Amino acid sequence: MYISYNWTSPVVNAILGVIMITRLHAMYQRSRQVLKLVIVVFLFVNLFCGVVAAISMRNISGGKFNYG
Repeated sequence: MYISYNWTSPVVNAILGVIMITRLHAMYQRSRQVLKLVIVVFLFVNLFCGVVAAISMRNISGGKFNYG
């Protein structure tokens, strides 16, 4: 269950990013320069979120958790 919570943020971020890219592309009269900039920023942010999620899950085992 923890793994699904941990990956929810990057997945939702990716979905919302695609929607935002589409809207910005339309808002700036389909400018290719703006599209390239937004895609580069989008990829950087999603790569960073994925790496952070992978690092935080690296030391988690599938066994029982010891609380205290």
